[in-house]
Amino acid sequence: MHTPKILMVANFYDQIGGISGLVQNLSAGLSRDGYPVHVHSVGGAYFQRIKKYIQLMSLAKDYDLIHCHASARLGFLPAYIGAIIGSRYKKRLILTYHSAPSTAPFIENNFLVKHSIHNYSVVTTPSEETARLFRKYGAQVIAIPNILDLENWPYRERSCFSPNLVWTRNIYYPELAIEAFQIVRKDFPEATLTMCGKHATESYLYKYRNLPGLQLLGSISRNNLPAVLDKADIYINTMGNESFGYAVYEAMAMGLAIVSVPSSALYQWKGNEAILFSETGNSHSIANAVLNVIQAQEETRNRIRLSRQIVKGFEWENLSNIWEHLYEG
Repeated sequence: MHTPKILMVANFYDQIGGISGLVQNLSAGLSRDGYPVHVHSVGGAYFQRIKKYIQLMSLAKDYDLIHCHASARLGFLPAYIGAIIGSRYKKRLILTYHSAPSTAPFIENNFLVKHSIHNYSVVTTPSEETARLFRKYGAQVIAIPNILDLENWPYRERSCFSPNLVWTRNIYYPELAIEAFQIVRKDFPEATLTMCGKHATESYLYKYRNLPGLQLLGSISRNNLPAVLDKADIYINTMGNESFGYAVYEAMAMGLAIVSVPSSALYQWKGNEAILFSETGNSHSIANAVLNVIQAQEETRNRIRLSRQIVKGFEWENLSNIWEHLYEG
């Protein structure tokens, strides 16, 4: 059987999660299995992007298959351009759409999106709910969970879950996490909350800089994130509009207890059985869930055991057959 040469096109940035995380893990897995694969990043400043798309027109000639990774709005540009280039050179096209189900209006109200997807032999999404959006327009769609590299997110078994909290969602409702933390501190004054992301430089959070137990780390590299997660016991997720939930599952892989607002993407892959969900936008509900983790230690350990089973299902070894069948299809 002919092994296709694969060209991946994405707004790819090294050491970033989301789209880049999947592209990195997918290309690495394919390379280990003997597939010729090249990642062409079309991200960067405006003029850099123009240059990279021009390069793509020439580069595409040398590959059998073009796999475009896209998201909503301007993030769909790789899919638009990929459809044009693929049609010109008669290349087989695969599209992975990374945005959450809430972007349905972008798909439904955009003629170019609906026109472009008909050039793709297969569309993949990380959740079934998003997959249904594309099936309405006649696309062949399959929901495949994102790939998790467990070697980079080492598991640590915790004998006791203490009120050591961590939050890493960059810009998604940081004040909600801080409000919940302040409620937890009423019962556990020794509680800590470590926060990673751009929020640390935002003026509206400056008022919290002297809050006891709060540490604002700002943006940190993906390489340094496991060390931060390892020091915590409980991960707080205030982002409900997930496409997959990479950040949540990475924390889960490291043995942290997960407290999260509701998310259809997290329900998709049995996350509801391992995650303690709170009410949306309710800091008191989040705090109560954190207290439940601490007070019901055996129940928490049972959820952690289930978490291990869930995240192992996201390893390349358990997803490679699905991806390779699509490429060879």
